[in-house]
Amino acid sequence: MGRGKIDIKLIENVNNRQVTFSKRRVGLLKKAGELSVLCDSEVAVIIFSSTGKLFEFSSTSMKQTLSRYNRCVASTDNSAVEKKSEEVFCLLSPSAQRMNCEQFCSTLKLFPTAVDTRYYVNSSQDNEQPQLQQQTHVLKQEQKEMDSLKGELAKLKTKQLRLLGKDLNGMGLNELRLLEHQLNEGLLAIKERKEELLIQQLDYSRKQEERSALECETLRRQARDAFFFVSILYSQ
Repeated sequence: MGRGKIDIKLIENVNNRQVTFSKRRVGLLKKAGELSVLCDSEVAVIIFSSTGKLFEFSSTSMKQTLSRYNRCVASTDNSAVEKKSEEVFCLLSPSAQRMNCEQFCSTLKLFPTAVDTRYYVNSSQDNEQPQLQQQTHVLKQEQKEMDSLKGELAKLKTKQLRLLGKDLNGMGLNELRLLEHQLNEGLLAIKERKEELLIQQLDYSRKQEERSALECETLRRQARDAFFFVSILYSQ
């Protein structure tokens, strides 16, 4: 039976949406890698999740591919501007056509070719700004989480040392009293657990002793019966 058709719309369930995103992202990046190998092509894929996390794939180098893309976009836009200027130039009168192309562009208040190139390069750089800002924001968030985890780890290490009676120099009187109270509560809990284990061991030993006594009594009875049986045989 074939697979049912899936409606292409937003998945409302957050868990299902995350699972679908993970599966399809892996499949997309895998297909991109296969395309680059099978067709000897330069492939780059950039994905931002709904939480802002970046996923990327590049068959060569992401920076190199983006630079190549920006150059192609700038070249295409420049060619389109020049072609449009030539079309308008051809529609003018012969006297206007005898004007220099650069003067013509200036007359129409258009940018010369060199200025157009800088304009489109700057435009491509402006398009990169949101992506760079997004990546910087993600990196800052990850760095912030890492610093927070490092701080929590340092606090746990300090707490562990103080519970062992070490690194007490920076503690005040109230903190020492609180630590003493915590240690006393810990000692009470340890003693209670120790007493429970001792009671369990004593109960186990008592049961073993009763079992051994019962086995001894059974063996004694069997020996007595055997002795009595042997005595009867010899008396006959």
